[in-house]
Amino acid sequence: MHSVLFIHENFPAQFGAFAKFLAGQGWRVVFATAHESFVPGKPVKRDGMTVVRYRRAREPKASHVYLQGTERALLNGQALARLGIALSKKGFRPDIVVAHSGWGSGSFARVVWPNAKLVQYLEWWYRFPPVDAAAGEIEQYSVDEAARTLVKNLPFLLDFRQADLVITPTAFQARQLPDFVRDNLFVQHDGVNCHDFRPASHQETGFTWEGLPPGAPVVTFATRGMEPTRGFPDFMAAAARL
Repeated sequence: MHSVLFIHENFPAQFGAFAKFLAGQGWRVVFATAHESFVPGKPVKRDGMTVVRYRRAREPKASHVYLQGTERALLNGQALARLGIALSKKGFRPDIVVAHSGWGSGSFARVVWPNAKLVQYLEWWYRFPPVDAAAGEIEQYSVDEAARTLVKNLPFLLDFRQADLVITPTAFQARQLPDFVRDNLFVQHDGVNCHDFRPASHQETGFTWEGLPPGAPVVTFATRGMEPTRGFPDFMAAAARL
């Protein structure tokens, strides 16, 4: 039986649906997360997989402000390594480790399981000026912010040095990466659950069309936040034109 370990700060995040699928195919699936809804040291069964929580021992104390994020990533990596040692003592040795990069949680997975294949899920590379800056914001950035932004990529580089495979969800995200990473990259979309995410039937509609002229075009916009990264300023500009 094949085994896989998914590592993500959140749960189920991008890995939940795929982890559930593999569990349904007979894989032994463990999902390690820092999500606070789980109790450290108490594995629980969820959708055929085992979910376990890791927790860093302390908060970062880096003397240089640029390194606080990097230290937090290293502390997350230590926490996962401690959890990994405990899992290994119980006989869990994954064939594949899929780690969301940047949080640092999977940075030491190969230290615990040197024979496992490591897949780095590289969601974002920080550039300066940031490509997701809203109009008029770039002029406000300082040299200090530019330097701080570049240092954010250190955890990605640590993971990249160890990874057997690097994946990112979209071509746009791939274009943000430096050439030496892009040359070893595989673009793989997260996928969409078309059973859940589909047009509602007339009976399922959660609101009324009262007051809307017959045949009027309807525009929808759905996201979990209003940041430039999620396209909110662009949507508002388009809505104003409409």
